[in-house]
Order: sequence, then structure tokens, then C-alpha cells
Amino acid sequence: MDVATLSIIASVLGVGVALAVVLLRAIARLDRHIDRAEDARRADMRALIARMDRAEEARQSDVRDLVAGQAELREHLAKLEGLRETMHAMGAEGNPSFDRMHGMAEARGIPVIDQYGYIVRQGGRIKDAVRTHDNHWNVAGRRWAAGALLEWIERNRAVRPPGGAPHAVLHAWTTMSERRKLPVIS
Repeated sequence: MDVATLSIIASVLGVGVALAVVLLRAIARLDRHIDRAEDARRADMRALIARMDRAEEARQSDVRDLVAGQAELREHLAKLEGLRETMHAMGAEGNPSFDRMHGMAEARGIPVIDQYGYIVRQGGRIKDAVRTHDNHWNVAGRRWAAGALLEWIERNRAVRPPGGAPHAVLHAWTTMSERRKLPVIS
């Protein structure tokens, strides 16, 4: 080999080495860029997981608050129902509205029938006498009202149907659908 050939081979090798160095530097830069992108992706994932964890904790807290609120609401409703039963059971003896109405009626000679007291004396509960959602009387409530009226009539002998059958009054106080269930007294 001559010097010219060796010189060409050395040049090619030098260019090859220089090219290899440039390629290695580019690969190193690319690796650093990939590492930064991967680190940023991991940070985004950690942030997303942290946000999801906070959202889940907030949801669980809301559920705990809701459950606690429901338990508290049930407790309050039970207290209110007990208070309602107590007030109705007291009837004329402790219900200020009833007392006021009773006093006004009595002053005018109008008799008042304590229907709540009657229901309680019969062993009933006021909530069994009314509809669940609107406090209008149901069938049992109307029967108790008729029974209270009959009791008052019998006690005061205000009205006595022919033959002394007080159930004729009860019959008149029932609805058409209930009439089929009661004996007709003529």
C-alpha cells in the first residue's frame, strides 16, 4: 500500500470516527429527551392518581356524611314521631290548639269530641289513622272518628235512632265502599 491509499483510509476512518462521535452525541441527547419526556409522563400520572385519590376521598367523605345525615335524620324523625304521638295522646289535656278550640266551642255551647283521645283509648296510634303522606284520615281513622262520635252520642244521649241501635249512626258515617262491610240497620 502506498501512502496515498493509507492517507485515504485514515481520512475515511477519521470521518467515520467523527461521524460516530456525532451519532453518539445525538443518541445521548435523544436519550436525555426521552428520559425527560418519561419523567414528565410519570409526574402527570402521579398528579392524575393524586387527583383521583382526592376525588375518591371526597366521595367517600360525602357518602359518610350522607350516611351520618340519614342516621341523624332517622333519629330526628323518630323523635318527632314520638312527640307527635305524645301530643296526640295528650288530646284535650295538653294540646294548646285543641284546648283553645275546645274553650271557644264550649263558650258557644258547641260540643267537641276528642277524636285523638278516643283513638289512643282504643289502643290505636294516630299514624295508623292517617294516610302516610298527607295526614288525611284513612279507613281506620274514619272508623275511629265514627266510633268517637257514637261514644259521645251514647254518653250524652243526644240522638238515639229508632230501636236504640247506635250503629245506624256509624252506618251513616261510612263511605259507600265501607257500607257493604257493615250490617244495614233499618
